[in-house]
Amino acid sequence: ERERQFVQRAVHDLQEAGAQGLLAWGPHLPPAVQALCMQINQALGNTGSTLTYVPDPVPEAGTIEELARRMAGGAVQALLILGGNPVYDAPADVNFTASLQKVPLSVHLSLYHDETSAQCAYHVPRSHFLEAWGDTRSWAGVVAPTQPQILPLYNGLSSIEMLAALLGIEQDARTLVRETLVGLSGGAGDELAIERSFREMLHQGVVAGTDLAPVQPSIASANLPAPPAAAEGPFEVVFAADPRLLDGRFANNGWLMEVPETLTKLTWDNAALLNINDAEELGVKTFDVIDIAVPGVEKPLGVAVYVMPGQPRGVIGLQLGYGRWRAGRIGTVNPGEPGDGGGFYTYALRTTPAMWFAPGSTARRQGQRYLLAMTQNHHLIDKVGYEGRQKRTGDKGDSGKIVRETSFAEHAHFVEAAHNGNGSGHDAHPYPANEGFHGGVRLQIFEPPAVFRHPHAWGMTIDTNTCIGCGACVMACVAENNIPVVGKEQVLNNREMHWLRIDRYFKAEGDDYQTQIHDENPDVVLQPMMCVHCENAPCEQVCPVAATLHDTEGLNVMVYNRCIGTRYCSNNCPYKVRKFNYLDYWSKDPRAPIHDATFLGFPDQQQGSEIDIVRRMTFNPEVTVRMRGVMEKCTYCIQRIKLKTNWRRNRDELVQDGDVKTACQMACPTESIIFGDLNDQSARVTRQHQLPRAYAVLDELNTRPRTLHLARLRHREPDAITGSAAH
Repeated sequence: ERERQFVQRAVHDLQEAGAQGLLAWGPHLPPAVQALCMQINQALGNTGSTLTYVPDPVPEAGTIEELARRMAGGAVQALLILGGNPVYDAPADVNFTASLQKVPLSVHLSLYHDETSAQCAYHVPRSHFLEAWGDTRSWAGVVAPTQPQILPLYNGLSSIEMLAALLGIEQDARTLVRETLVGLSGGAGDELAIERSFREMLHQGVVAGTDLAPVQPSIASANLPAPPAAAEGPFEVVFAADPRLLDGRFANNGWLMEVPETLTKLTWDNAALLNINDAEELGVKTFDVIDIAVPGVEKPLGVAVYVMPGQPRGVIGLQLGYGRWRAGRIGTVNPGEPGDGGGFYTYALRTTPAMWFAPGSTARRQGQRYLLAMTQNHHLIDKVGYEGRQKRTGDKGDSGKIVRETSFAEHAHFVEAAHNGNGSGHDAHPYPANEGFHGGVRLQIFEPPAVFRHPHAWGMTIDTNTCIGCGACVMACVAENNIPVVGKEQVLNNREMHWLRIDRYFKAEGDDYQTQIHDENPDVVLQPMMCVHCENAPCEQVCPVAATLHDTEGLNVMVYNRCIGTRYCSNNCPYKVRKFNYLDYWSKDPRAPIHDATFLGFPDQQQGSEIDIVRRMTFNPEVTVRMRGVMEKCTYCIQRIKLKTNWRRNRDELVQDGDVKTACQMACPTESIIFGDLNDQSARVTRQHQLPRAYAVLDELNTRPRTLHLARLRHREPDAITGSAAH
C-alpha cells in the first residue's frame, strides 16, 4: 500500500510537470526497466526540454568475458592494459587472473603498481591526468582539451604517449593533441594558423562544433525487452560504487578513507546494509558478520552488518571498492589484522549476469564480530544523550531545537512555520532584520565589550534544504587546512580531526525506540556543522590562556602557540566542533596501532626531521601544520579572508561580495554554503540571514552564532498537510 501511494503521488507530480518533468534512471537497471522509463518520458513530452538523447560516440567493443575467453584459449599473444585494474574488479565468473597467465606478453600502464600490475609481465608508470596532455568528450559529445597543471613527478607516460611509442610516432603529446583537435574543428593552414587555433581552444576550454546532434528515439510497447525472471532466495544483493572510493581506485587516499559515508557515517570500511526486520530474523546486529551467497559464486563472503534505517526489506546493500590487497599502505587490507580497516572484497560476489544486483541470494549468521568505525554518535555518552537527541531533532515531520523543517504547503501559508513548536521559547524569526545584529532576541546580563563588525562582519548560511551530504565540503576543508588522517583506531576512540562534519539524523514515527527503529520510511536530515563563530562564545569564557578569542570582525580565532591543551573549550562547546591533537599524526602512519611505542614518538622529532618533498606539496603553505597538543577548529578560512582583504586594501578598493569564498563553499556542488560580509546589506549572505527559514542552532543558549542554518522544506502528500496548514 505504501508503494502504491508513492507511485500515485509520483504520477501526479509528473503529470503536473509535463514537459518540464523528468523521470531519471541509471545504467545499472535492466533493459526492460530502462525502456519503460524512456516510454514514460516520451509520454510526458519532455524530449528536447528536460531530456535530450544523443548517439553514443564510442563504437561497440568486445566484452571482458570475450577477452578472457580468448586469453584462456591462447588467442592473445600480447595484451596492453591502459589504466584500470581488471584483476581486482573484473566479474568473479570471468576468472581474469587465470586467463592473464596464458598471455605471453602483458603490459600494464597504471598510476599504481596494483593487483593487475603484479600479474603482468611489465608495469609502466602512468602520468596523472593533471600532468599530461590529452582530450576528453562530454556526455553531450563536446570535445575538450586537457592540459597539464604540473610537470610529471615520476616521469610517467600518458595513454597517448604510450600508444604513440608503440606505433613509432615521435611527436610529443601536445603536438598529437593539437593535430587531433584542430582536425576535428576543421581548421587548417600553416603552422602559425594551427597553433593559433589550438591556443584559442585552450582558452575556450572546448572545441566548438563538436557537440553531437540530438536524436529522437521511439520506444514501442511491442518492442520492450522481457523483464528478468524471478529467482529463488530470500535476498536480493544490490551492488553500488562507493561514494568515496568509486570502484576502488581511490583506496590509497587517506582523506577519502576517513571521510564518513553520507548515511552510514562509516569510515575505513564498507558493510552489508540490512533492514532491521531482516537482521532480527537472521539474529544479527550491527558489527555481526554474515555469510552472503549469490547464485553463480561457489564461496560465500563474510561481511560485517550495518542495520540501516529505511533499507528495503529483503535487500542487502554492498558497496564496491574495498578489500584491496595491493593498494599501498593506506588502502591495503592486512589479512593478519582483521578489523584494521580496508573493508570487504565485495567484487567476489559480482558476476557477469548480476553486475548490479543479484536476486536469489542467501545470508546466514557467521558468529564473528567486526568493529566498524562510525562518527555519528561520538558525542552521545549515555542513554540520556540518546533520548536528548530525539528531542532536539524533533519527531518525524516536525521541527526540533537543532533541526527545523516544514512542508512546502505550510511554508507557503505561513513563512515562520518551521520555527513553531521548536521549544526555543519564541516562534518568530530568530534574528529580526529591522533590529540589527541579533537585536531583541535574547537579553544580555552585561553589554559586550566590543561590537564584532569592524571593518567587516563575516557570516555564513547553510541551507539544509539543498545539502545532499556528499562530503565535498569536508574534503575541501581537509585539503585547505592541513587536517591530518588519524586512522581507524583513533576514529574508534572518537578522535577524528575533521573541522567540519555532516550530521545525519533519522526521524521515525513512534514514541518508543522499538517502534522508531522499525519505521520502514524514516525521514533523513543532513546538517553540516562546524564552528559557528558565536559572538557570545562559551569556549572563550573558560580558556585560561586566551588561546581562543574574538577578533574585531566576529571571527572566533585560535592562537595555537598559546594553547596548553586543557580542552575546557571543547567541554564547554555545545556544538562539539573542536578537535584536539592527541597525537603527532603527521609524523606517524595512520595504520600503526596505538600500542606501538614508536607511534607516540617521544620526544617530538618532527620539526627537526626532513619531510618528503612530494608529501610537502600536499600542504597548504598559507596554513600552519599543527603538531600534538593543540585545539583545532573551523576558522572561516581566515587565510583566504586576509589574503583577499589585504589585496583589496593595497589597491584602495572595497571588498566585494563574493571576493572571499571559504573552501567548503567553493566545493559545494549545490551551493548550500554561502559566506560573506554581513555589513554589506546587498550581500547574498545578508539576504539569507534575513530569510524566514533562517535559524540559529541551539539559539536558546544565547551563543549568538554568525552561522545560521536554513530550515528544510519537504514535499508532503496533500492529505498529510491539510490539517497542519490550516493554522
